[in-house]
Parts: sequence; structure tokens; C-alpha cells
Amino acid sequence: MKTALSFFFLLMVLASCHKKEAAPDCGCEGPSYQTLTNVLGRYVKDGIITLTPGSPTNPLASSYALSCNPRFVDGKVTVGDTVIFSGYSRYSCYRGPVLETLIAIPTMLDLTAIRKK
Repeated sequence: MKTALSFFFLLMVLASCHKKEAAPDCGCEGPSYQTLTNVLGRYVKDGIITLTPGSPTNPLASSYALSCNPRFVDGKVTVGDTVIFSGYSRYSCYRGPVLETLIAIPTMLDLTAIRKK
């Protein structure tokens, strides 16, 4: 009985020491923080810029980089088209130095639908 109990204890210790890989917190494999549905925008090279204000607290248009599935637009739209798009916005993994000037880093976009308006 002591041998079985010792073996069970050893298995529990070994199992608790198993290090799991942390889930990514950014990039295409990271969680989405916003679902976009039927948003009006303009397709530009490698991205989309919204044509409507974001919200009363953030009235600026948003820009999205098509980093997660850039080939999704192939054959559907061309550069300069006004589009209606849906997808998931994800945090960029860019962790650069603090800059003295403000620059905008576009949010990554995982497109689920896009069409010409």
C-alpha cells in the first residue's frame, strides 16, 4: 500500500511540474478584442481604413493591417475600393521602444467577409 501511495504521490508531483505553453496574447493567434460587423471602409494596400468615426470617445477613423489573412481579399476587391467588411481585431505584438512622437500602429485584422460597396 505504501508503494502505491508513494507512486501516486510521485505522479502528482511530476504532473504538477509540467509547464504548459502560455497562450499568445497578441497577433493572429491571440484573442480578438472586438468583433467588426459590416463596417464601411476603404481598402488600401495591405490594409483597410474605416470611413466612419469609431465612437463618441474615439471619433477618429481606425486603420487595420491585413496581417492575419492577407490573401482573403484576392479577387474580391482592389486597392482604392470602398468596402463593407467584417472580422476580428487583434492586438499587434509590436513592442518597440517608447517614441517621442506619436505614431499609430494599425490593429491586426482577421477578415471574415469583404465586398465592394
